[in-house]
Amino acid sequence: MSLLKYINKIIFILLLYNYTLFNIFCNDYTFKIHFLYVGAANYTIIEYKKNKNKYLFIVDCGENVSILKKTNTIEYLCKLGAPKKNNSSYDYNCILNVILSHPHVDHYYNLDKTNSSFNINMFYYSNMYEDYKSIKFVDKYLNTIFYKKKCFDIVKLIPKNRIKKIFSGDIIFEDENLKIDVLWPEKNYKYKNNDFNDNSIVLLISIDKKKILIMSDTGIKAEKEIIKKYKNTKIFKNIEVIEIGHHGNNSSSSEEFVNLFKPKFIINSTGPHPLTCGLCNLHQRRKVIKKWKKRCKKLLTTYNNGNIILKYNKKTKTFNLKKITF
Repeated sequence: MSLLKYINKIIFILLLYNYTLFNIFCNDYTFKIHFLYVGAANYTIIEYKKNKNKYLFIVDCGENVSILKKTNTIEYLCKLGAPKKNNSSYDYNCILNVILSHPHVDHYYNLDKTNSSFNINMFYYSNMYEDYKSIKFVDKYLNTIFYKKKCFDIVKLIPKNRIKKIFSGDIIFEDENLKIDVLWPEKNYKYKNNDFNDNSIVLLISIDKKKILIMSDTGIKAEKEIIKKYKNTKIFKNIEVIEIGHHGNNSSSSEEFVNLFKPKFIINSTGPHPLTCGLCNLHQRRKVIKKWKKRCKKLLTTYNNGNIILKYNKKTKTFNLKKITF
C-alpha cells in the first residue's frame, strides 16, 4: 500500500470516528407527547430534549373546572421542568412555548394561570383577530356556572414581542430531528358567524420523518379545505399518531378525511361536558369512533384512559405507549 493511500485510509477512519461520536454525544435527543385528561377540553404538551436543552410546547390550555378527577396541569408542568416565574433555581435550558388553537374556553381556560406560573418564551395564535390590541378570548355560550366568566386580554398577560400570529406554511420549530409545521388555517381563510372551530390551528409534528397530526377543533368544512390544499403533496404520508378533531364530535372526521390515514395511534381528548354533565352527543361520537377504529386498532381517550404519554423510540423509529395515569 502506498503512503498516500495509507494516509487517506487513516483520514477516512478518523472522519468516520468523529461522525459517530457526534451522533452519539451531540445529537442525543428524546421526544414525548402528553395528552392530559382535563375533562371536555384540550391540554397537550410536546416535550423535546436535545442535548442539554429542553423544549416544551403546550398546545391549548383548556380545563373543565367542573371535573374533580382531572390533571393538575401546573403541577404536571413543574414535574417536566417548565421554567417557573420568580424562581432562580429552575432549569434555564428549558424553553416553554404556548400555542392556542382557537378562542374557545375549553382550549384557553387555564392560560392565565399557566402564564402567571411560568415564563412563556413565545405565544402563538391563529387569525381570529386582525389587531393584536383586540386579542380578547370570549366564549359566551360556555360561560356557565361551571366556568364562571372567563375573558382576558392576551396583551395584558404576555408582552407584544412574545406574541406571534401563525398560518399554514409557518414553521414553529425546526432542527435536524424535529419539525413543527402549521397546516391550517390559511391567512385569508373566510369563516362565517364566528366559526372559530374551522379556523383552528392544525399542527403536523415530524420526528425523524414519523408524524403526529393534531386537528384541534376543525370541522368537516376545514377538513375538505385541508384535503384540497395538500392532496398533491406527501404531507399525509407516515402519519402515525392523530389527535382527532373536536373531541370526537360528529362535526368533524368525515369519511373522506378518515380514509386518508392508517395511523398506529388515535387519541381523543374528551370527557363529561359542563352543560350536560355527561358525554354530549354520545351516539354521534360512537359513530365517529367506529370510523376511526376501522383505520386504527389503538384508539385511546383521555376520558377512559387518563393522561396518555407517547414516547418516540429513535432506534426502532416508532411511538410507544409509555404510561397512562389518572
